[in-house]
Amino acid sequence: MVKRVVIAGCGIAGLETALQLYNLSKGKLEIVGVDKNRFFSFLPYLHRVAATTLREKEIIISFKDFFRKIDSEFFREEIVKIEPEKKKITTSKQSIDYDYLVIALGCKTNFYGIPGAEENCFDFKDAEHAVKLSEHVAKMFFNVRNTNSKEEQEKMLRFVVCGGGATGIELVTELKYYVEYLCKKYGVEQSKVELILLEAMQRILPGLSEKIASYAEKAIKKLGIKILCGQPVVEVGKDFVKLKNGEQIYSNTIVWCGGLQPHDVIKNSGLNVDKRGFLEVNSYLQPIFKEDVMENIYCAGDAVTFINKKTNQPLMKIGRHAVDQGKFAAKNIYGDALYGDKKKVEYVPRTEATVISLGKTDAVGFYGNRILKGRIALWIKYWIEDGYLRKYLPEIIR
Repeated sequence: MVKRVVIAGCGIAGLETALQLYNLSKGKLEIVGVDKNRFFSFLPYLHRVAATTLREKEIIISFKDFFRKIDSEFFREEIVKIEPEKKKITTSKQSIDYDYLVIALGCKTNFYGIPGAEENCFDFKDAEHAVKLSEHVAKMFFNVRNTNSKEEQEKMLRFVVCGGGATGIELVTELKYYVEYLCKKYGVEQSKVELILLEAMQRILPGLSEKIASYAEKAIKKLGIKILCGQPVVEVGKDFVKLKNGEQIYSNTIVWCGGLQPHDVIKNSGLNVDKRGFLEVNSYLQPIFKEDVMENIYCAGDAVTFINKKTNQPLMKIGRHAVDQGKFAAKNIYGDALYGDKKKVEYVPRTEATVISLGKTDAVGFYGNRILKGRIALWIKYWIEDGYLRKYLPEIIR
């Protein structure tokens, strides 16, 4: 009997697992993808869609088309329960048994329980969010001419991004060029527009080196963007952000890029998680359930905490690691399912690396101990990311 592999969550880790299994097994495994969304959104390019430098259709892939191309099934259903002991998952519509399960659910936005944040901020996790934000920003410029109130004009032309990590920085620096375009289009003085980046920690990019953060800070300020660090957001209203020091910033556009958290279905699965709720795995990317390694379950992507043996630190939650983890999961499932190969391949992370765009002409990042910056860093970033995106396009798959 053909063994079934269920892929729970079809972000980049899930798609990579499915594609690798298809190429390896050539029809000898049944592959089933499950995700609550219709489309895959290429997260590294959301900021470009928000600023209209890319069109939405250029960064999304139909799950139905992708899984059809690899002769597999896809169900657009929300996963509500994972039962390791019973070897099944439950969705909003059905129960699905599996021989092997790949948990690649990604993360959801963490609003940290801040009053009003979830209700009043723009979320920024998929292409639909990016389009919604883009349309809203344009509407602010379109409508600002209809009011003579200085306070209302200031709120309409002040744009606040909460979160000084990579996502927030890439968004706010790309928006700089978008608002410049809208100023010209609607005859608004650029001096009346204000972009603000908020970060709760003492500096932006707190997870990266001070050299990288310093370069980014200078580039952001050079673009005329205001940075406020060390004052966490404590409340968000319909048209304001309140900081810990009591200061209130009034704006009709508040975007939340402040952090990630695992989905509740993971917390409720009984699988071992760390103190933040992310899945703990062994060196083969397998989780623990009641002190036993789950040999038929693999985990990949942002839902995972993987401790790098070289550094004894958790890996960064970035696309290149998610892709690699998907590859390793597929190889081990293929070997075990078809050949009973118990000599699994340990996941060994590649050198840590990331690059953060700082607008249209600048970027900063690192590869190992080497700092990358400037136009060449931006070119490297987009060259690599374009390659990732293209490999999952149904018309490219052979």
